[in-house]
Amino acid sequence: MDSDDAINYDDVKQAILDQFEINNEMYRQRFRSYSAQEDETPRELQVRLKDLYEKWMTPKHRTKEEIGDQIVLEQFLKLLSLDTRTWVKQNNPTSSKQVAEMAEAFMAARRSLNQPRRWRNYSISPTGADWDHWLPYLMFAYREVPQVSTGYSPFELLYGRQVRGLLDVLKEAWEADNGSEHILSYVIKMREKMDSMVEMVRSNMTNAQQQQKQ
Repeated sequence: MDSDDAINYDDVKQAILDQFEINNEMYRQRFRSYSAQEDETPRELQVRLKDLYEKWMTPKHRTKEEIGDQIVLEQFLKLLSLDTRTWVKQNNPTSSKQVAEMAEAFMAARRSLNQPRRWRNYSISPTGADWDHWLPYLMFAYREVPQVSTGYSPFELLYGRQVRGLLDVLKEAWEADNGSEHILSYVIKMREKMDSMVEMVRSNMTNAQQQQKQ
């Protein structure tokens, strides 16, 4: 078998193993959950466990430090919360350092999802009657603020450029040689449109609620 055939053979073999999910994780689970058979001798049990261990750890291809890190990785995953552990395992980490990085990224992303809710709670009145009045401004702020996990705002991730906020428009008006009145009037009209949209949404919600009661 020449070198090209050997490479193709390894690729095909790995593809078959991936298709049937035959990997280190499968052998780890078998090693941890293996039970002795009734007719199995102690020597046969030792051979079986050693075989599963070698297929799990592959000591011929790993250093002592890498094998030790796999033990740390296994225990690390056990200590994570269920949702974090599930997401991390789906990304197939190969070291405990990768587990830590993935877990931190997952937790940061989850915190960012709750950010609009916290902003809403801080801005609306205690009764919650004016939540719809502030919602457009809150969503505009959310799209403009960079997220901790990515370093970019949702607007930048979607459109590939920074959002042009109200302060940016006003700054351009102050620094412009001409046309400042036109830009300022545009900002005022935009705010009026936002207010009118809020009124339309409120009206539609009222009609929908009345129809549901009928």
